[in-house]
Amino acid sequence: MPFPIEAGNTWKYTDTTNGVSGSKSVDRIAAVKPVSAGQQVTMDSTITTLGTTSHSTGYFIFHSDGSISYPFSQFNTGSSQAKVTLLSGNILWPPAAQIDSGQVSHDTLKIEFDLNGVKKDLTAHITVKGDGTQSVTVPAGSYTATVVDMTESEKIEGIAVSSEIKTWLANGVGPVKSEVILHEDGHNSVAAENVLTSFTKG
Repeated sequence: MPFPIEAGNTWKYTDTTNGVSGSKSVDRIAAVKPVSAGQQVTMDSTITTLGTTSHSTGYFIFHSDGSISYPFSQFNTGSSQAKVTLLSGNILWPPAAQIDSGQVSHDTLKIEFDLNGVKKDLTAHITVKGDGTQSVTVPAGSYTATVVDMTESEKIEGIAVSSEIKTWLANGVGPVKSEVILHEDGHNSVAAENVLTSFTKG
């Protein structure tokens, strides 16, 4: 299990966006309920920047085989001028054994890409793969974490664009660190990073 899914579990993070720190985010599991596919987990999130707080809700499905349907909202980051909306398809994290093996999982999505009011329908390719284990130290402590890379890539007017989310998962705690890396026109940049400051069980 990539992270414990009991209702009330709460993760607090410090966020850095485009090199500017000071934002805080909180992820809290609001509900866990059985569905035909497995367990549906409702995750409420808040982000506070310069005294302004925004709220969002994501829905995970933890399947019986250990795979996870992942919220597409992960690819909408405050650091990006573009907004992407899912039209069809699904993001699926493979079971832990496949992640541990480094085997790549592929998904295809149809999305709407909105940049400054100009909208385009695109085909996005999602890959998810494990990248081994690493020792990582964050304000909440030091952990041995499994690293998962999830990448969305597409072509916009002939230019290859991709967003990579790298997540460090600690056993019994869940995500302790994540980075959003943008790959645009041959340039790579870390657009956002968050690190765990505390984890409390519900």
